[in-house]
Amino acid sequence: MEPDSGYLQYRKDFSIPGTPTVLFLDADGKEIDRFVGYGGEEDRDEIFQKLKDYAAGINTLPVLLTDLEKKPSDVDVNFKLAEKYQDRSEKDKAMFYFEKVLELDPNDERDHKVESTYQVAFFQARTKQNVEPMKAFITTNPDEEYLLNAYSTLASIYSRRKDTINTVATYEEALQKLPDNAQLMNSYAGAIFRGKIEDLYDKGLELNEKAKILNPDLEISTIRTLVSYYRNFENKEKVSEIFENGIEQHPDNDGLKDIYAETIFNMAIESKYDRGIEIMENAIAKNPDLVHKNFFLGLLYQRNGELEKAIAAVKKVVEKYPTQMLYADQLARMEKRLKESK
Repeated sequence: MEPDSGYLQYRKDFSIPGTPTVLFLDADGKEIDRFVGYGGEEDRDEIFQKLKDYAAGINTLPVLLTDLEKKPSDVDVNFKLAEKYQDRSEKDKAMFYFEKVLELDPNDERDHKVESTYQVAFFQARTKQNVEPMKAFITTNPDEEYLLNAYSTLASIYSRRKDTINTVATYEEALQKLPDNAQLMNSYAGAIFRGKIEDLYDKGLELNEKAKILNPDLEISTIRTLVSYYRNFENKEKVSEIFENGIEQHPDNDGLKDIYAETIFNMAIESKYDRGIEIMENAIAKNPDLVHKNFFLGLLYQRNGELEKAIAAVKKVVEKYPTQMLYADQLARMEKRLKESK
């Protein structure tokens, strides 16, 4: 859908927070319900069940709000509403009902206390930058199902603050409780390299390698983490080698190829500009609907000294998205440069 036709208006009319957002409308175009985001293949069955429920008028927002009017102190109804607003990415409303659940059921007779407490703590950490509720949650809830996300949330906040001491302390404490968690190891290694914590580089490499051994499904993530290590040293040759080996082992992983092309551009790996162009051309040929990729292809062409090809690529994006000034401005600059070169 063209951004200048219906899409932006629909996004405004229906308060779409981001994509993917799935709306369910009645015959008159009135919204019945929605959910925001998609967790991938592992969420397929859950999402399919939602589709069936909504089609049957089960667990929709209007139904739950009607139930709440009848039973405002019902713990289960309040909890379902909290989850509903969470699905809809309406965080403030979700928090109101999670807190209501804790207030209505202090003795946890309905078994919603842990989830509600975690969600409130997560909200406080992410939106208010208040880490204390999450730290308290970790102290009182040793369940591994929650600990990984809880520690990861704390570590990411400290990392964004560039608080190296607390970032490292959080990961170290987490490793003591989750000593064989490969995802945690990979995350810690990534934090070490992105934060350029040089004293821990050897540990980061060790953690990254161990994560791949413990969980081979994380291999793509460990490749990206290893790349971040060598980027710190501007080692373009090693970065290219890691990507090429990864693509050889995972030839169908388009995401890895895209990241490689972006890295070639961002690190200005001149010897690999042709390779980046090849990757982007293949991606577009494979899926012509990905018109926006022509913009990045154009930037690579320009870096490679092929200005006419760069202009042709960016023109395709401008024709598709004429109101997007980022694309139009880049095209104008390219055309000006070409004119000046003649």
